[in-house]
Amino acid sequence: MPEQPLPAMEPDVLVLHEACGVVAVQKPAGLATQAVAGIDSMELRVRKMLKARGEGEYLGVPHRLDRCVSGVMLFATTRRAARKLSRQFERQQIRKRYLALVEPPGSGILPKPGEVWVDLVAKLADEPRGWIASAGDPAAKEARTQVAAVGRHQAAVTLQLEPLTGRMHQLRIQAACRGMPIVGDRLYGSRRPLTGSVFAADPRQEEIALAAISIEFVDPGEPNTPGSQVRRRVEAWPWWAKALERNPTGVAHPLEDPGMNPRIPGGVGD
Repeated sequence: MPEQPLPAMEPDVLVLHEACGVVAVQKPAGLATQAVAGIDSMELRVRKMLKARGEGEYLGVPHRLDRCVSGVMLFATTRRAARKLSRQFERQQIRKRYLALVEPPGSGILPKPGEVWVDLVAKLADEPRGWIASAGDPAAKEARTQVAAVGRHQAAVTLQLEPLTGRMHQLRIQAACRGMPIVGDRLYGSRRPLTGSVFAADPRQEEIALAAISIEFVDPGEPNTPGSQVRRRVEAWPWWAKALERNPTGVAHPLEDPGMNPRIPGGVGD
């Protein structure tokens, strides 16, 4: 993992990058992106941060991360930035990379660099999850993910995933249907919690070993200043990736979560 400048700490918010109406933060696992009034969420924390600074009340949420997933998220503090980011998401011009720790497949066959998973997925009726769909299912949507195995451990495999489409639980479903459920993701068949020896009583508080480690976008720039619209890459690494770096031979036992560590490498590059 490349060393990056340390991110700025705000109360309850780890800010990785901020410029031209865009705020990039590191969302912790177990926290919803958005929630109803009175419930904690990443959006609420960023709003409180902006209010404490005496800044404007507008906050756009151009994308989301599942509650159980950690990693880089973008927010927009101006309507102009929100509009430009939303357009980039719609046109698939934003590049996102994820890191996942998965249970090894029984076949022992791991994805090769550049391999693309292509599946039809659909949400299961009356359930908060999806699965592989048949070609005749009217709810089926194509899911495409570029994948590579980047680490092999005693009881797990590290994958780098780049979604080329944006379906619900896409990465979780595609890994699980290939016999590689993400560690901690009991919704999709994982038998191992990421931390401790047993799963949390409340599955909504469970952290899974899936993190958005980088996002690349075109900075909206300053109005009427075309030269300021440069491509940015913001990165952040999960605590469990650092644990693997310290113990690369494997994860024979569940990892211990040291808590959100402000010294996790994270930053922004051109």
